[in-house]
Amino acid sequence: MNERHAGLTDVLAALRADLDLVTDRVFDAMSSRIPLMDSLPDDVVADVHAKMAGTVDLALNHMVADTPLAGLTARVRGIAVERGNAGIPMEVTILAHEIAAEVLTEMGIERLAAGGILDSTLLSHLIRRAMRVLQAVADLTARAQRSGVDVRFRWAAAAPVGVGPTAGSDSTALRLRRRYPAALIGEVDGWAVILSAAPLDDLPPGSGTAGTAGAGGAGAGLRRAIGGAAVAAHLGVSSMDGVAAAPFRALLSLDPADRDDFVRSTLGPLGRTPTDDDLTATLVCYLGAGRRRSAMARLLHVHRHTLDRRLAQIDQLLPVELDDPSERLRVELALFLLGRHPTGAQPK
Repeated sequence: MNERHAGLTDVLAALRADLDLVTDRVFDAMSSRIPLMDSLPDDVVADVHAKMAGTVDLALNHMVADTPLAGLTARVRGIAVERGNAGIPMEVTILAHEIAAEVLTEMGIERLAAGGILDSTLLSHLIRRAMRVLQAVADLTARAQRSGVDVRFRWAAAAPVGVGPTAGSDSTALRLRRRYPAALIGEVDGWAVILSAAPLDDLPPGSGTAGTAGAGGAGAGLRRAIGGAAVAAHLGVSSMDGVAAAPFRALLSLDPADRDDFVRSTLGPLGRTPTDDDLTATLVCYLGAGRRRSAMARLLHVHRHTLDRRLAQIDQLLPVELDDPSERLRVELALFLLGRHPTGAQPK
């Protein structure tokens, strides 16, 4: 072994000697990236920490000796079976061990750099050894896929917590776990969130959904789903696609004073009336029905003369011209900020 390779081995051996520190850092990374961790019972959390310490110790032993990780492959597979029997999806076990490999690589790089011996050759050797840890996880993934189990997160969803017939802030997450036992479910920023390999077809009212393909993967999918849920909750609709909801989510993030000024300047007196006012409801229906008066009369259950009178009043009160497409868009955006967008609100 040459001197530089010996330096890498010494660094990895030092990491193994600091097993508690390394395990805590892996566990902290798991806690921040796996929503389910926050909802596990204390005894399960302690067991997860202990099992991860054993896995990290075994991985570092192999990395120090630079030997194949057949034993680690068997260990990861055994932990996956044990966690699965306890109701923790295989995706969680795979993600946890991927995180461990990332942290071991990061800490190795940090210590090589601190010792002043980091160069491209040692970096490539460190990554090669760390890749064997990832290979142990990849073997589990391949085995699962050969058995017909899809362990890739394809779908993300978010729903407000505490909705539905069951009281309590965690009632939504509990019901979702019963509905989707194979999904990864937790709570993030006041939302119950889901990552799933299978489509999500039975979600609580006010949910957001998104795919996880493309840049950002599962994390970006969850952010989009939470954005969709925020818009759905604002409009009082059953669900919103996170990508489609993106511009509306941006509107909700406007400064409240700017929002109020925009609504008042666009809707005039209509922006100051209660949102269930007859004229506001008529305006919503007018836009939602494509400005077809016969369809509006049926939806609102009013006589055509009543409808004509209301539309005349709206025309007098609105500061903008509805025949102008850009002005009409302004009106729709202002109604959205009132929670009365034509695609979401129902006629009164």
